[in-house]
Amino acid sequence: MKLFARGRAPCGLLLLALAAGCTTKYYRKSADHQVYSVIKAKSPMVPNMDPQFTIEQTNAVLLAGFPIATNVPEFLGPDGKRESGARILNLKQTLDIGIHSSRSYQSRKEQLYL
Repeated sequence: MKLFARGRAPCGLLLLALAAGCTTKYYRKSADHQVYSVIKAKSPMVPNMDPQFTIEQTNAVLLAGFPIATNVPEFLGPDGKRESGARILNLKQTLDIGIHSSRSYQSRKEQLYL
């Protein structure tokens, strides 16, 4: 039996082309579309829901707008020198960044919709 008998090769190539269309990228896009539909429908029911909520994972935390530490308190000792040039954030800003950047927190919010 010939593997690529006359007439079977084009059918095999067609099947390969169709199978290649069902990639993980396609399924991810389809799943994201479904999730965004659910989020849009359920968001009005969630108090204090962020209107810009997204399921996209963003790892970049932008600290450019925060002031830079120039003087280091003496009580930090020799290790305090590493704090020079660091960004200064208050507790509210720190928690806000943590909530919006935490993959674990975002996963829990996503589980809420399931």
